[in-house]
Amino acid sequence: MHRNRVAHPECKPISTSFTSESKPDLKSMLHRAVHPNAKFEACATWFGCIIGCSYLIILVTCAFLSVALILWPLTLLRRCCNLSIRTIRPVFCFLEDKFFSMSSGLLELVGGVRLVVTGDEELQFQPQDHVLLVCNHRSEVDWIFLWNLALRLGVHDRIRIIMKSVIRHGPGVGWAMMLLEYPYINRNWSTDQKRLTNFIASYKEVDMGSWLAMFPEGTALYDKTLQKSRNFAVKQGKSTWDFVLQPRVKGFKLCMEKLDPEYVVDLTIAYPELMDGIRPSPMRFAKGQYPMEVHMHVKRYHRSALAKHKEHMDWWLKDRFAEKEERLRHFYETGAFDGKPYVRQKLPMWSSVVPGIAFNLGLCCLALYLLLNHRMVTATWFTLTTMLSVHQARSFGS
Repeated sequence: MHRNRVAHPECKPISTSFTSESKPDLKSMLHRAVHPNAKFEACATWFGCIIGCSYLIILVTCAFLSVALILWPLTLLRRCCNLSIRTIRPVFCFLEDKFFSMSSGLLELVGGVRLVVTGDEELQFQPQDHVLLVCNHRSEVDWIFLWNLALRLGVHDRIRIIMKSVIRHGPGVGWAMMLLEYPYINRNWSTDQKRLTNFIASYKEVDMGSWLAMFPEGTALYDKTLQKSRNFAVKQGKSTWDFVLQPRVKGFKLCMEKLDPEYVVDLTIAYPELMDGIRPSPMRFAKGQYPMEVHMHVKRYHRSALAKHKEHMDWWLKDRFAEKEERLRHFYETGAFDGKPYVRQKLPMWSSVVPGIAFNLGLCCLALYLLLNHRMVTATWFTLTTMLSVHQARSFGS
């Protein structure tokens, strides 16, 4: 965790607390928020690296065991017996419930991340609601924190995030999401359109609500993508932005048409450490340098309010991102979003996190028992499921 900043002798830690004499002015803070730089980061500590690597090992191990012991047997059974998605979806939901309860809980309990959620109204959803969530994409780790929010809303067992297809190659977690039929995309509209359409149709077959999350910007914001977005805006005669990229509307319009959501949830995510020039990243996760706080502002739009924009949803989306630009500018000027904490701030420990940890611990114990008592058979099966996962990932979309 980056709270423990005992650095290498040759590396001076960067303090995120400023005295009245050293505190940067507002302009400097905004510049750092838009253009973070590694020079502002403190050196990693051994303790932080142990925490970060341990967290990743736990996630990969538990996800792999779910793949080998549950998902591949279920997938093979489904293909042999021609089972419908309606039949196996409860198992999917159970696994996602237990895994993401554990991963989100550990991120906050051990990683020290504090989630701050604000909004304009109390958020209550019915179990059968179909919801489309749109979020700005500030860093490559934004999607991880969506489950922390979903856990508090009680939908962590059903939220699916549209992600780049390269993630499917990730051992354990990537393979599990692939077998759970997450909507991976290749940024090739001719194939992505068909894949998303089929995914949403499959998702709506089941008699339960669904949550689909997307990042309309298409990629995370950093200097190169920000400059491309600004150049595009200038060519189109539009205003240039600093805190969000120009959204891509094709995928959003398709999801609106096919999912026909009861609500669209407009989520804005921000990180206070960006004001210190520090950008959350996968590498910082691996070093145990998690964000101290993750702020989310949630705004909900009902289907009835969206009906009048049905023919112009592209403009509606662009207006929301224009609002995000102003909302984020205000956040990095003041350190907080406007709004009240309508969403539960504390983790649902006993109802979700503890059962999730217990289930995955039990899965590890089962795997250890099988390895100790049926070593050859278990090792062969683990090898086979690994090969199947690699093959499935390589043949994705073919």
